[in-house]
Amino acid sequence: MTEQSKNLNKVSRKNMNRHIFSRFRGHIRWGASFVYLSFGIFDYLYSPENFQTWMILRFIWVAMIGAFFYFSFKFKKIRNSIHILASLALIGACWPIAYMIHQTGGSSSLYTTGLILCGTTGLQVFRLRRTQALLTLSIAFIPTILVFFYNPDMSNPSSVFIQSGFLAGMVILSYIYGSSEEIYDKNWLKYKELTKEELNRLNRTEILKNHFPKLIREQFEKNPGSIYHKKELKQAVVGFADIVSSTKIANEVSLDIDWELKEKFLEAATTRAKASGMVVLTHLGDGFLFLANYDDNPNWNYNLISFYEALVRDFKDISKDYLVAAASEIETGVKFGVSIGPVIVGFLGKNQSYFTAIGPDVNLASRLCSLADKNEIVVTKKIWSQLKNIITGWDISNYSNQNIKGFSKIIETFHIKPSNKVNANKLLCSCCGNPLVLVKTAEGFLDYQCPEGNVQTKLAKSA
Repeated sequence: MTEQSKNLNKVSRKNMNRHIFSRFRGHIRWGASFVYLSFGIFDYLYSPENFQTWMILRFIWVAMIGAFFYFSFKFKKIRNSIHILASLALIGACWPIAYMIHQTGGSSSLYTTGLILCGTTGLQVFRLRRTQALLTLSIAFIPTILVFFYNPDMSNPSSVFIQSGFLAGMVILSYIYGSSEEIYDKNWLKYKELTKEELNRLNRTEILKNHFPKLIREQFEKNPGSIYHKKELKQAVVGFADIVSSTKIANEVSLDIDWELKEKFLEAATTRAKASGMVVLTHLGDGFLFLANYDDNPNWNYNLISFYEALVRDFKDISKDYLVAAASEIETGVKFGVSIGPVIVGFLGKNQSYFTAIGPDVNLASRLCSLADKNEIVVTKKIWSQLKNIITGWDISNYSNQNIKGFSKIIETFHIKPSNKVNANKLLCSCCGNPLVLVKTAEGFLDYQCPEGNVQTKLAKSA
């Protein structure tokens, strides 16, 4: 049996148990039990002398149904095997009728019809699987068939075989009908599970496309098992980006403006991160943790600078609009801290997991971010060694930090910020007017490209 078949059978059993439990909860206790008792009217009309005994048998069955529901409701183990209680309930309803048939003429009794009605109703209410229905009806009808042979209609001896044949035929038909019904249920469950999986895939896509580069997203969508729950990266480039003066902004502007400002910032950050081949790991309200080389991209240094420049520019426009609207003159911007080293990255948590990274260099990146000034990126010496050959004319400051919280060793840091002169001579996109960023192409050449992906027809310099 394949894994898919096992899963379908498991889901099928669970659905059947839930269905039977719901029948005990409502239909059987408050519907079928009442009808079963109401047939006592026919007992009185058909055999008044046996009416009292038969009503006692009917009340015993109703009490049995109440006990079945109570114990299945109270104990999970019984509820997991509630299909057995369904069989017992059907058998328990048929056996008293066999006794009534015995007392009213055997094979000539009118209650044979009542027995067939009881069996049909039980199968319809509980929807037992074909094998279980076959066994249940066989056990339910055998006492009646024995009664037919023990108490035959002497005026019509063939009625014994005719009546027994009707009951046997009903058992066979229930098996045949149950077979087709079971196939239908399995197909329905199969397509239900396929639909559920497709919805889950679409949900994953909606979540992943907001955080993951296209390459990683497609890998996860095609084969979720290929993405490890957690894995160690030996040389992970991790960074923190945060809003400068975010607390002051929150204290001076309205809640709505503060919310919208941070929301627009995080939306811009996610968009720029995807465009630069990065992964946004954890949102922190006014900042976020990102990973620059999840897929071991050797050009992460170009992507990092491109991401930094684009996000600084985006937030400048966003903050200008919202702070002017709020009549606030707070000096704000974006600050970055970036480090490199071993981290574990993956889904943290079992039920409400989120994708993040942990490790000393994650903590260090956070500390470096707190050291940065407005629109400045602070990096470790290892990061700087990968950046120094691709940026020229920037303002660079070198420090040896002895008091970084949580770190006892001296950490050499580099504070990087484009100089005003560099910004003044920045090449602009001829389509959207945004500054172009220097990237390394797939062919290995350096080229200026628009962060929005516009193709350049000409290059323009800022005033």
